[in-house]
Amino acid sequence: MKFHFLLSFFISALMIFLNCHAQTPQDIESQRAVSFYMSSENKGWAIEGTFQAEYRIYKDFIEINLQKAKLKIPNTIKEKKILVAMTAGLGYNSDQGQWSVKSESLTYQFDKTLDQQEVFEPSNIKFLLPINQSIDVPKTWIVIKMVIKEANPSSTEGYVYVHSGRDIFNLNRIRK
Repeated sequence: MKFHFLLSFFISALMIFLNCHAQTPQDIESQRAVSFYMSSENKGWAIEGTFQAEYRIYKDFIEINLQKAKLKIPNTIKEKKILVAMTAGLGYNSDQGQWSVKSESLTYQFDKTLDQQEVFEPSNIKFLLPINQSIDVPKTWIVIKMVIKEANPSSTEGYVYVHSGRDIFNLNRIRK
């Protein structure tokens, strides 16, 4: 019995040791949390938002933790709006010279009706963006897509986008 315990303890310790030393310094650095802030205030959108968040880059995905968000309808909009859902993705420059979104996360459903100047503050939202070798992460940026519609049954959905700076994954910026 004591032998089995010692053997399992030794094997566990060996596996932990090997796992810790299997990561390169770049792997460890890329997994550290990097804080960032995004805002769409005063841009004329139907819903404005500010986001305090952090991200971590792993081998197969990017984790984005929205720690705090403030969403509201600006003074210039008179109608109620419904925040239907929110998702995150990676923005990139397409071959046509425009930007597009890829590697979208799963969607958070809200269906939250907002009156003018009412503030909605969702928090602790985690997005996981799948990545693979075909995605050149330093050439992408974070995009939050909010699905909205007017507060009447016949309205159609529209989108409001908020994005980070285009250098958010630049390694020189991260190391500072």
